[in-house]
Amino acid sequence: MSLYTQARIQLLDLVFPRTCVGCVTAGAVACTTCWQRWQSPWVEHRPVPEIQELLSFGAYKAVFIQRLIQRWKFEGDTTTAETIAQLLSPEFSRWLNQKPATLVPIPLHERKFRERGFNQTEDLAKAINQELGISWLPLLQRTIYTQPQKSVAEEEKRANVEDAFQVDQRFLLEVDKTSRVIILDDIFTTGSTINAAAQTLRAAGFRSVSALVVARG
Repeated sequence: MSLYTQARIQLLDLVFPRTCVGCVTAGAVACTTCWQRWQSPWVEHRPVPEIQELLSFGAYKAVFIQRLIQRWKFEGDTTTAETIAQLLSPEFSRWLNQKPATLVPIPLHERKFRERGFNQTEDLAKAINQELGISWLPLLQRTIYTQPQKSVAEEEKRANVEDAFQVDQRFLLEVDKTSRVIILDDIFTTGSTINAAAQTLRAAGFRSVSALVVARG
């Protein structure tokens, strides 16, 4: 996140104190009560061919979840990532069941990163690391600038992200390929993005690939 964005958020917090996107209770962008009301942890096995398990935390159609992701992804508030990490960590920890794993956030293309100024999934990976101590690595690179999946027709989503990722060779020696890697993203709809990322990791020799997302479309 740029210094300008950080300063803007801090100024807005002074003028307009932070409130829950669900009930406008002051103090945080998402309160525990609203999260517990709207979350619906759901584990799916083989939701797409290359993923063994997917853990999601709520339906994107829920207004609370939509507002939360809007605040996090498009308004550049990294403290939202910290709040999300605090809220999902207990269930995520139970799912991990003390087994070692490495989080791999879905990367942005460098052009998109310049446009947005931050990568929301990388911010979330850092925040989960702070909560649970689980390691994370920017193991994937996005080599093709693709159109946002939400703007692409359903039948074209897979082609839109085909060959869009590659493994960053600088980090390969930092993770055991026999251990579990967990792709981290914000929303799972058709699964095309996560499946393409998983294909890239499996082609590099990773055997156990799962995924964690905030919302299921």
